[in-house]
Amino acid sequence: MGRKLLVNPVELEKKLLMYVKTLFINGKLHYRSLAWTEISNEMNNVVKPYSLYLIVSQNLFNILNNLKKNFFPLETSYDDCENSNPKYESNTESSTTSDYETDSDSELKKNIVLDLDIPYDTYFKMKPINVQYGKGNKERNDRVLKPGTWTDLIFEEIYKKFKLPCSFIFKRCKIYPTSDSMFLKILT
Repeated sequence: MGRKLLVNPVELEKKLLMYVKTLFINGKLHYRSLAWTEISNEMNNVVKPYSLYLIVSQNLFNILNNLKKNFFPLETSYDDCENSNPKYESNTESSTTSDYETDSDSELKKNIVLDLDIPYDTYFKMKPINVQYGKGNKERNDRVLKPGTWTDLIFEEIYKKFKLPCSFIFKRCKIYPTSDSMFLKILT
């Protein structure tokens, strides 16, 4: 028997339906919408805004499908990570992207914050190292995870917790030993 749900899925879906127009932009679920915070506040902050986003984006309790059925009745595909041919936008006054940028390219520019706890034994295997950046007066030392050793371990932990079907390409990982908001920042 699992943990008791913090939020009733039916009540959550009703609240989401009230904000559905602000949750989607161009048919895509919008992470930075203020509606996530408003819904969280209405629910007495039992669930954090980014957790609400993850519940919906991972289609837990079939909420994403139901929202899309109500808001986009003619749309049939509900996968966020589908392989499709690029769609190119025309160059109009209201267009914010170039002619050659695909929808998937603009989606990749959005940030998704994942709250992930990494076990100590896994972290110990990643071997943090000090790296010096810059030249002359602009030198700085950063603590990063050793290249080539941490990406597989981080991906395994992300997959264990979030079961995301997409693949990640990691660029770098910086360690913030004194930050209260995050310890690792991973750029994908």
